Amino acid sequence: MNGILLVSHCILNPYTAVGGSVPNREAMQALVRWSLERDVALLQMPCPEFTHAGASRKPRTLEGYDVPQFRAHCAELATRLAETLGEHRAAGHTILGIVGVDGSPSCGVELTTRECDGSEAKVAGEGVFTRQLREELRGQGWELPYVGLPHRRQTERQGNSWTEELDRLLGEKSQGSAA
Repeated sequence: MNGILLVSHCILNPYTAVGGSVPNREAMQALVRWSLERDVALLQMPCPEFTHAGASRKPRTLEGYDVPQFRAHCAELATRLAETLGEHRAAGHTILGIVGVDGSPSCGVELTTRECDGSEAKVAGEGVFTRQLREELRGQGWELPYVGLPHRRQTERQGNSWTEELDRLLGEKSQGSAA
């Protein structure tokens, strides 16, 4: 294997997403093909929304999740995930990076969903879990690249295909060791 890529839970298991919908089927399929072609393992991160509020939860925006109880839940999940990564590092495994889901109030990397003028809008920013995970990993000396799976059917980003963007980001930092 050529390393481990962490992925948001709903990318591989859409039943944890609100309504059980695949965040972006085309991008999900491209990610799986990409990992198989490069012999990269996919480590499925826990879904903080599912583990906190269950399968029949209502959709929420960042404001609905950016509350003390959910932040604490995300911090606990991030701590456990950091411990898992530490075990992988101790075994000599390379951690390549993290793939979140853009538009998610929890796992968004570049985009999250916020309340704007009485409706929901995708805006620049990180989700609650992404922020907690980044803080936890930085605190333990990890600096990993993050990339957001394009939300829904937006499979092109900034003129590059999504997997080309993934290649570019992982090419910049592919050692996966502590800084």
